[in-house]
Amino acid sequence: MPTNPFSLVPLTSRQVDLLLPWLDLYETAFPAHEKVLVSDHLRILEQKEQGGGQDHLLLAVLDEGGSFAGLVRCQLLPEVGAALLWYLAIEPRLRSTGLGAQVYRQLLRQVDDGVIKALVFEVEIPELQENENGRQNAQRRMEFYRRQGARLLGGVTYMQDVGSHVPPTPMHLMVHPLQPLAPEEAFTLAKAVFGGGLAQVAAVTLD
Repeated sequence: MPTNPFSLVPLTSRQVDLLLPWLDLYETAFPAHEKVLVSDHLRILEQKEQGGGQDHLLLAVLDEGGSFAGLVRCQLLPEVGAALLWYLAIEPRLRSTGLGAQVYRQLLRQVDDGVIKALVFEVEIPELQENENGRQNAQRRMEFYRRQGARLLGGVTYMQDVGSHVPPTPMHLMVHPLQPLAPEEAFTLAKAVFGGGLAQVAAVTLD
């Protein structure tokens, strides 16, 4: 796999030069029904300016030349032993270069502190996409994360709710164990993160 030299730079202020390209990529990389309001990101940065917000990581990916190359938003939830990956996106010019996988692996190393048992996140359900291109893209995203070591949480239903500005959306959940984790333990952890939007409907699997 090609190696792309990069760095992950935390955003700690609303005044940082990286904020505008970060928000531009956020706006263009994700479907409208999966996006929290931009003000949600800005509130986190406001908290950081005041010395808070330490549980949220807003990271800019920079290439070896210092140019903006991608974004990550992740939330640390040590009280339940999980980290929640909200968003990860790479600039279009650098997709399919292996950079996304390297950024994801670096994020895993960053959150793996012995307390966090797993990284959890949502992915689109291929069968529910509007067209064949959408289905293929959703399937590719799932397979990308599987190749990195994440597993699909089966035997559950989940409705993603990013705010009252859009209706809830059915999604799959994926779990990337950082410690040995049985399917039932993975469900308990995910339930602690996602709450009432997650329900068990059959025997839980981790595939």
